[in-house]
Amino acid sequence: MNENQVESFANILRPFIRSYKDLPRTLFAEVKQENRKFKSNAGLLNPPQLQKTVFCCTAADDTALQAWAAQMQREITQLLTQSRIPYQTLEDKFNHSIYEVFIHPGGSHDFAFCPHCCYGAPLASAQFQRPAVPQAELLPVEPVHTPKVKTIDELASFLNISASQTAKAVFLVARFDRPEGHKETFVFAVIRGDLEVNEHKLMRALGASSLRPASEDEIRAVGAVPGFASPVGLRGVYVVADPSASAPNLVAGANQEDTHLRNVNLGRDYKPSLTADFAMVQPGHPCPNCGQPLQVVSAVPLAESSRHSPALPVTYLNPSGQQKPASHAICEISVNGWLGAAAEANCDPAGLCWPAALSPLDVHLVTLRGGEAAGEALAQELTQAGFQILWDDRDESPGVKFADADLIGLPIRLTLSDRSLKAGGVEWKARAQEERQVLPLSEIPEALQTFLADLQHEEQSG
Repeated sequence: MNENQVESFANILRPFIRSYKDLPRTLFAEVKQENRKFKSNAGLLNPPQLQKTVFCCTAADDTALQAWAAQMQREITQLLTQSRIPYQTLEDKFNHSIYEVFIHPGGSHDFAFCPHCCYGAPLASAQFQRPAVPQAELLPVEPVHTPKVKTIDELASFLNISASQTAKAVFLVARFDRPEGHKETFVFAVIRGDLEVNEHKLMRALGASSLRPASEDEIRAVGAVPGFASPVGLRGVYVVADPSASAPNLVAGANQEDTHLRNVNLGRDYKPSLTADFAMVQPGHPCPNCGQPLQVVSAVPLAESSRHSPALPVTYLNPSGQQKPASHAICEISVNGWLGAAAEANCDPAGLCWPAALSPLDVHLVTLRGGEAAGEALAQELTQAGFQILWDDRDESPGVKFADADLIGLPIRLTLSDRSLKAGGVEWKARAQEERQVLPLSEIPEALQTFLADLQHEEQSG
């Protein structure tokens, strides 16, 4: 949840929570937001607007939260199984989060994923195992002439070194929104040259509302030279260093045109205002849990569960009369993601094949020439029996109606026509099967009830 949603939940909860006897409490909300990663060719997997159902449980202690989270996890797993979605459960112990995702190249989000231990997290927050910083003698700083060498790749090639022996400078402007207004701060980010900056991590480390690239004028205003910059010698600049920048004797800019410095060392040659992990996970980086190579995959988020203690600004009185902060856990269900993954996983070349748990209706009733009156009577009988019917009585050819029935994908198709009636009743065809059979009209309600119950049992069993 973002800060506005957290405050909204808190405002709703406060009037109802006075003491521990009022806990736990669960709220839910429907949340819609613009999809900033919208791809026009991704269909349901990446729609222009994201819709989520957010559940928030507020409790007095972690025991109650763990029980609630376990129950939610069981229900999510059961629903995913019934939906016949081949999902993957990923766990990020470092951020106390569990994700259910549908891995697919058209997915809206990138995840770092370890196939060995099932560690996983959105790329925006994913971590990797850092190697120990090598110990070496700190050599004297040495200027080196590097004409027209402005990128890390050009620098590594020119000096015949690896990119991991360089320090990369990234210039950003952080915006901080406060009740009294907003301000912007120039940020000089330093990271080892073979790594990339994860702006989401950096933004969280800074506590900033947003980041934008700094302009060339803003860079030069602090005394740095684009393409040849480093924090060495700069004054009054907010420097943020990734732990990787503490590697010894790196090559960095000299803040002079066509010049770099050998043997730049964090701590000796410059002191950062903040040290924080803001490196982007890349394929092959070691898993933070088991050390095996990570993969970066596109995926559709289906559900996310996380525990926060105590981020929600709600308090209660404990049995001793002391005021304590309540703890809370969050579960987010992606409605779009679930629908898109279900459609992708339950289809064939002819169209959708809805599982019973997700099917919008029970039966697709098709009436053809000669079966109109019997079809109307059957539709009324099935509706009165509690079945939900899609009745196609259009003046179209059988081929068009059958193709549309396959495209829509309800679990069962019933066809009434002069031909079926002469054969003894109703033509019965399950969407997932090719076989057709004719059943007497009187047997249809019971046959439907048995079929749908068996289908739901099969889906629940996985």
